Amino acid sequence: EHLRREYRLVTPKGRVCWVEDSLMAVHNDGGTVVGYQGVLLDIDERRRAEAEMNKALLKEKELIELKTRFVTIASHDFRTPLTSILLSVGILRDFAHVINDEERLESLARISNGVHHMTGLLDDLLMFGRAESGEIRPKKSPLKIRSWCARSEEHMSELQSPCNLVCRLLLEKK
Repeated sequence: EHLRREYRLVTPKGRVCWVEDSLMAVHNDGGTVVGYQGVLLDIDERRRAEAEMNKALLKEKELIELKTRFVTIASHDFRTPLTSILLSVGILRDFAHVINDEERLESLARISNGVHHMTGLLDDLLMFGRAESGEIRPKKSPLKIRSWCARSEEHMSELQSPCNLVCRLLLEKK
């Protein structure tokens, strides 16, 4: 009795566009279908808007997933120095009367390093927030890969990460 469908149509000038037709059967007095009447609508703009909206939704979903991973990683990165700080404070509190000056200085150094590490993490989080709000615009600049690797190796000397290994390999090829 009633038919509605969407499809692509090629116009006489060769343009491809989306259309929607809506047809309804026309009956004679005896109830027999004698024809159809309907409307053909150009819905090309609507389809394009739907496609753009779907792209935007997909991008938003990816962004939410990235933020979730970022928060998870940041939480883990905060726990590590906090654990070190708490252990060092516990040692100083509970064993101050037993430990020597060298051990005391080591514990204080762990606390200081942990605080500096967490301060750096907080600075990164704040920068991330400013970048997300549009306050910070990325700048492209040349990168001297060997000096970058040397600095990275210094900062990551305790880690055995793939990046550290790649930097060592590049530096050895000097």
